[in-house]
Amino acid sequence: MAKFEKTEDVLTSREACELLRISRPTLRKLINKGEISAFKIGNNWRIMRTELERYVREKSTARRTSPETDSSHHPPGTG
Repeated sequence: MAKFEKTEDVLTSREACELLRISRPTLRKLINKGEISAFKIGNNWRIMRTELERYVREKSTARRTSPETDSSHHPPGTG
């Protein structure tokens, strides 16, 4: 069984949206697509803080390594 060090480890959807600076519909889309893991207590979504940290880390790593942001990548004939 999971042990929580602090009650802040489990976030409401509102708290998660504030941390990610996204809307609640956007959060629901990310949950439905499986990009963010969440669980329901009654009718309310809960998200682990570590899950949000994983999501942000994954997205920031993907952004840094994508061809669009890789300064060593040049279209043919330009570099």
